[in-house]
Parts: sequence; structure tokens; C-alpha cells
Amino acid sequence: MYAFKKPFLFRTVLVLTGILLSLSVTVPSAHAAKKSWKKLYLEYLANLSEGTLENVFPEGRFIYINDDNIPELYLKGNDAATGDRLLIIHNGKVHEWLLDGHGSLWYLEKKNRYHTSGGHMDNYFDSVGKISKGKMQSIASGYYGAKDNSNVKLDKNGKPVYLYCWNDKKVTKKTYQKKLNTALGKNKEKYKEAYSYGNMDTIKKIKKQLD
Repeated sequence: MYAFKKPFLFRTVLVLTGILLSLSVTVPSAHAAKKSWKKLYLEYLANLSEGTLENVFPEGRFIYINDDNIPELYLKGNDAATGDRLLIIHNGKVHEWLLDGHGSLWYLEKKNRYHTSGGHMDNYFDSVGKISKGKMQSIASGYYGAKDNSNVKLDKNGKPVYLYCWNDKKVTKKTYQKKLNTALGKNKEKYKEAYSYGNMDTIKKIKKQLD
């Protein structure tokens, strides 16, 4: 039996984001403040073995979440267990954030707003946030799921009956969606998905773009 609690990703040390699987890892570099963002990303990729890049993170792309004119680098993991990575440059350093492999990252281009959503096995989440000093900082978040995912109750229409929480307070499904829409803002239809099928680059191509 699985007792409904905050999903694992909420139970780890994730005060800042509410949806990330680990704290960021800062990749330092000597005289980093004087180096271009391209050089910093190249050094980060050089620290990963070719086998790791090709087999674990086979593709990625540059995206613009905030408006500092330095792109974030999104790396797509090859499976849900691996998860994805978002690299952010701040103050001459690369900050690495590990994203849930069962979720998706959406963003408002150059408006400094992102939305992560996903989950599995009757435990799901949403988090809306912004980038602040190299960190993915959650502004509002929620989660929902079944109290017992081995015996999910269904309503009269055959749909699962879930418990909903927003900012750690129990709410109805309708209130959950309303609060999510409010957090996303009036431009919710303009969010872009970081993973774009058919529009991803291989790591080899990304390196060439950085040369």
C-alpha cells in the first residue's frame, strides 16, 4: 500500500523549487567571471565523458527563460530514471539543476517564468517559478494523487478520485486548477516546452555551436 503523501520529489530538500530532484551543483572555473558563456558551457560538457553525453544525455537545446541574453542549456535524459538537466549561468558559473524524468519543463521565453509538471503512478505535480541568481526558485506549487495507488477509487464517470494540495493546503480540483492558472498568468498559452521533438540538437552539434 502506498500512502498518499507529497511525491518523493517534494519530500527531498527542495525548499526553493518544489519540483526538482536535487540541489544545484555549481561548476566553478578559474577566472570564470572573465569567460564567455560559451566557454563556460564547453568546460561543463568537457567534464562529462563522451560516453555519458552520448548515452545518458544524447540531445539538448538552448532556451531563453530569463532576459539576461545568456541562454539556458536544456539536456534531455535518455530515460525517466536519468531525468533531465537545466544548466544556468550566473556570476561566471554554471549551475546545474536535475529535473524529474517523469515531468516536462515549460517556459515563457525571456519573461523569467517556468512551469514544470508531471508525475506517475497516481502522484502528480505542478510548480511555477523563476530563475534567481542561478537557481530555479518556485513561486507556487501543487501536487495531487491517489491516497492508495494500489486501489484507486473512481467516480461515476470512471475517472480517478484524487486528493489535491496547493502550497501545502488541501483544495478541490477546481480550486487547484484555478490557482495553477493564476500562477501561470495571463500568457499561459504562450509557454513553450523545453523538449521539442524533432527540434533537438545532438551534443556534438551543441559543442560546435559553442566553438
